[in-house]
Amino acid sequence: DTDVSLLVDSMLNLEDDRPVETAMLASWRERAHRIAQEKAGFGYGSYVRGKIQQLIARLGDLFIQIAKENGHKLDRSTIRTAITEWAQDKAILEEDGYQSFASLPPYVTFLRSFDVDFRVRRLRFTVKRLNKFLQQNQSSTPTAFYKITKEQLYKCLEEYRTRWQPDFYTGKLDVVWEDKSALAPDKLDAVLHEISEIMMLEDIDFVSDDFLSMTLSGVRDPELKLTLFRAYVGYAFYDILTLPMTAQADLLEVEEIRVDRISPIDCRHLDSDNAPLKGTELFNFGAFFSRKARENDYLWGRIHTSNRMTDFLLDAAGHENLPKDFDIADFKRRLILKILDSEEAHMAASADLIAKLRRDYGQ
Repeated sequence: DTDVSLLVDSMLNLEDDRPVETAMLASWRERAHRIAQEKAGFGYGSYVRGKIQQLIARLGDLFIQIAKENGHKLDRSTIRTAITEWAQDKAILEEDGYQSFASLPPYVTFLRSFDVDFRVRRLRFTVKRLNKFLQQNQSSTPTAFYKITKEQLYKCLEEYRTRWQPDFYTGKLDVVWEDKSALAPDKLDAVLHEISEIMMLEDIDFVSDDFLSMTLSGVRDPELKLTLFRAYVGYAFYDILTLPMTAQADLLEVEEIRVDRISPIDCRHLDSDNAPLKGTELFNFGAFFSRKARENDYLWGRIHTSNRMTDFLLDAAGHENLPKDFDIADFKRRLILKILDSEEAHMAASADLIAKLRRDYGQ
């Protein structure tokens, strides 16, 4: 991470008082990608081949879904073979480097036209870095800034994702692909060209670049500005490292996954040890033959869940966003009383338990 930051900083001079123009940001992205290619050495070929193969599979699945929407079934293997042969004819599988914008090799044009997933990964990575910065610097920038920035990034993400939805192409391919029951190899080039025209990925790229350039120009926190800049402009460095790993390991995600548990163990302050779950006895069959025991466990389950769900929501919202006079303990107590109110009429065998809970958590 530090090495990538140094590389991005060394090749690009992001001045604090200079506005960032959209064209400038786009050229920086291109330059960063080319430097990442140079630094990757022989590994870049494997990276590109992996991207192309994944993209061929994605396009094949898209054809299958479009045909299915029209009541037809295409063979996956046949479609992927046809796209692969088309790519070979177009020299897309030859990942030679390029020296100028005037003579881009076919694989670059192919990726620019169809590589939705790279764009999605880049924006998700930018959002992730923004979230991490927020967690580490909660008082540095107004919360409204984060909300607006993330909202716009998610809008761009959604625009990209719709390009893999078959209904996005409804009625738009009929001229070049009239019979959806089959896809003749001699029509494949025209269909793929039409799909690239409909996708308009570079138009969405412009919207994304334009928003990020305005954001970078308006940010006053230099550390936040660098964080967004490095994540968005320098993402190619990270993608070259992580994409081959996920492809070989058959992993769908490399993002952090947070796991939250709902358990009585995490609700010790509720004094639930004085009212243990009955179902934990007799090898977890303790409540099997007793309505009273089942009601006991059900009621405590609702109470424990309400308590933990409150913890999750407060953690997601951030304590800085709560009213200053907000009493968490009182809020949880009132939740328990609401649960008792809603369940009392249905729990004929638990009058004593409900009465005790009202005494413990009442006003």
